[in-house]
Amino acid sequence: MSQTTPNLNQLFENAQNEGLLSTTSMQALNVTDIGAEIQAGLGISIDDVTTSEVVLVTIMPDDSSSIRFSGNAQAVRGGHNAILDALSVTAQRDSILIHNRYLNGHVLYPYCGLDQAQRMTPQNYDPNQGTPLYDQTVVLLGTVLAKAQEF
Repeated sequence: MSQTTPNLNQLFENAQNEGLLSTTSMQALNVTDIGAEIQAGLGISIDDVTTSEVVLVTIMPDDSSSIRFSGNAQAVRGGHNAILDALSVTAQRDSILIHNRYLNGHVLYPYCGLDQAQRMTPQNYDPNQGTPLYDQTVVLLGTVLAKAQEF
């Protein structure tokens, strides 16, 4: 796998120049602290993608304690795993790049081929965190934008 690190600022500037990102959105993404978090989700290098077109699938399961206390942890794991199963039988499966970042920022897997995506288990998904919805949503959407801009 190639280790070329994309320049996030350049990717975001290109998106803004193309009209895909407003000035306000650019300011929200232009925070030093989230650069490393976004980078952690980018995963596979564009140089290692062999298809001419990709579908980005991005999953952000809630890992807050409310999921556990309501008895829904297995339902969340099952839902995620059902998505993996459904995508794996599609004609486009080789063109799918998938990423899973929990609501509290833990990256289960960065963008990768569908065959490399990890299934959620009780060992890697134990909802016991708070709810930082806004902060992590900015990071997740920044990751999606950066990955899309690579193509």
